[in-house]
Amino acid sequence: MGRLYLKSITATALLLIFVAVFPQRVKSSQGIFELDLESFENSDGREISGGCCSGRPRANGSCPGNCTVYLHFCIQHYQAVVDVKTPCTFFAFQTSLLVRNSSGSYNVHNQKMTVDLPFTWPGQFNMVVEAWHPPEEKGQFNTFFYVYFKCND
Repeated sequence: MGRLYLKSITATALLLIFVAVFPQRVKSSQGIFELDLESFENSDGREISGGCCSGRPRANGSCPGNCTVYLHFCIQHYQAVVDVKTPCTFFAFQTSLLVRNSSGSYNVHNQKMTVDLPFTWPGQFNMVVEAWHPPEEKGQFNTFFYVYFKCND
């Protein structure tokens, strides 16, 4: 069993997650990948480009409104140099829509994701985490944050 505590800080976002791989005997499954999201913050309400994700900046430069986001997780084969555009070779999943509260954090309780693994766990992997917020008009999601982890068991 491997357990990883991952923490990353960027200029505008904080993400703390717990990852565990449990080799269990489950019908047609080689194990279970479990990710428990503990917290996510974007107190500035900014996109990766530095702009506000909701509305125009106020006169003092702060961003109005709340950012609604989905967190998207991509689990890839291990690579020494991580390319966030590499396809999710193992699996991908995302949270339900998260809404920022007045303190700048998101309600992420009950955001435990579990995936049955139909293969033997390789031990090393890369995990890319992106925060997407829905566009104001129909179209592709806007990424305002991403981070990657190189994980060894």
